[in-house]
Order: sequence, then structure tokens, then C-alpha cells
Amino acid sequence: MNVRLFTIGGTEIRISLFTVPFLLFFICAGFSRILIITLFAMSLHELCHVICARKLCVAIKAIDITPSGFSAHIDETECGLSDILKISSAGVIFSLVSGIAYIGIADLFNIKSTVSLDFAQVSVVIGALNLLPVSPLDGGRMLHSFLHSFLYDKTADALCAMFGLVISTAAVFFSIYGLIKGLLNYSAVIISALMLAGSISQLKKRKTNGIISALSLSKSAAKGNRLPVKLHAFFGNVGIKDVLSDTDSGKYNYIAVIDENLHTKGILDECDLLYAEAIGCKTLNEALGIKKNPSCKMLNGNYKAVGSRQ
Repeated sequence: MNVRLFTIGGTEIRISLFTVPFLLFFICAGFSRILIITLFAMSLHELCHVICARKLCVAIKAIDITPSGFSAHIDETECGLSDILKISSAGVIFSLVSGIAYIGIADLFNIKSTVSLDFAQVSVVIGALNLLPVSPLDGGRMLHSFLHSFLYDKTADALCAMFGLVISTAAVFFSIYGLIKGLLNYSAVIISALMLAGSISQLKKRKTNGIISALSLSKSAAKGNRLPVKLHAFFGNVGIKDVLSDTDSGKYNYIAVIDENLHTKGILDECDLLYAEAIGCKTLNEALGIKKNPSCKMLNGNYKAVGSRQ
């Protein structure tokens, strides 16, 4: 459960109730200094996401403070796949470049400031962790955007879920092995366990909203990105629900409606089908009629396009 703390420029800052015990534990254990440094490094990391999103005119709806770090929620209806890739990579690039650059400068000029060096090291760790292709980390978003550019939605989701589960599960076993051998401490186990929990939670949330998916594809296409086009033909009397069940599985994303002479009457996409179903249409003919003439009325219990030949 997330609680809203305050709002900055239309972006809600929220904290998960599960985060509070972690913060209290680190404070009581005497890790206040490294906790403050880590929170500051995470704040700059998220700030880069926000700045990049604002430059691309994309809204950051909320930023959640969770036990596994900060998580920015991008309004996917306002951006294409390439925008999500840019926004996700902005924080990773800043954390890695700034941290590595400062460590190099400090070594070159023999700078002994422990606070600044700790900050640089924490930034590098944050950047490296976020490169992992595990949702909801930035690497998971970047992988999903990359796969989504040439695979359809459900296939990309399935591959991302598989990568996330495999990597986070391997991280848990590796951290436990390192702890037993004395190579790692409990923090590695906690971080890897949180990664695994995040991957599992993303599996539950990954029931994709078809309308948002269609909008993302449309915006990405408008920016000239190559999109997967999977076309399949159906007769007009086929039910919309039957077709949507196959679009959800990723078999195709565009529908050619044909007549008894196998002539194409029109083309529908997933967004057209979802809209038609939402207003009560039953068949592809009715959905096509709505698309040709959005002005419609109820006739004999079914929606028909005014002036159409359906």
C-alpha cells in the first residue's frame, strides 16, 4: 500500500508502508549516513528520469519509494516505445557516468573525501543494478521497450517475465551462496530477494491494457519506428470476442474484414475492436460500421452505423 506524501509539478511522491520498517532498521542499526547518501543518489537518478520525460513532453504520474528503491510511473499513453527506452536509460546513464567519472577524478587528484567517494560508489551500484533486465528496474523497462519494437505485446511480456524470474532467482541463490562462503553480506540477500519479489509482482500486474498497448503502438508508428504488423482476414459475421482472444495472445494485431467474395471491406486494429466491444458491438461488421461512421444509434438491440450498408 502506497501513501501520498506530497505533489511536485503534478507528480505524486508516494511511499510504500513496507518501506518504513526498512528505514527504521537502517537508522537503528547505525547506517544513517549511508542511508542518506543512498537516498540522495536515488533522488538524482529519478530526477534524470523526470527531466528526460519533461523534455519528451511525457508525464511522470507518480514516484514510489519502495524497499527496492524509487520507481517512476510513466504515462504510457503519452509516449511511444522509443520514449520509454530513452526515459528509462537516462537515470542509468547518469548514475554510471557520474559515479565512474568522479571515482576516476578522485583517484587522479588524490581526493580523500569519504562522503563524495561513497556517493560515487553508491551511484555506480544503483546504475549497475538498474541495468539488470528485471522489472520494475530500468533494465526491465528497457528490455521490454526493445523487444516491443519488433515483437507483439504478449510475446514481449512473456520474454521479459522469463528474463526477470530467471535473473532474480539466480541472484537469490548466488547471494545466499556468497553469504554462506563469507563473500557477501545480508544486504545482497535482501536486495536479490526484493528483486525476486518485484518480478513476481510484475507477473500479476502484467495483464496488459489493450487500449494503452494500441496507443503506444500508434505513437511509436507516428515517430517512424518499425512496428510488427500481423494481419489476418475474417468474415464480417465473426464475433469480436473470438477475435480479441487471439489478438491478446499476440497471433495478430490487425484484422482484415472480408465478404463472401473474399473482397476486403476494411481494416480494424485492436483499439477499434476494444472500442466497438465497449459500446456493445458483437460482430466485425458492426465494428467496421462504427469505424466508418462514428455516429451510431441503437437498432433492435444492436449498434449500427447510421447510413451504413451493414
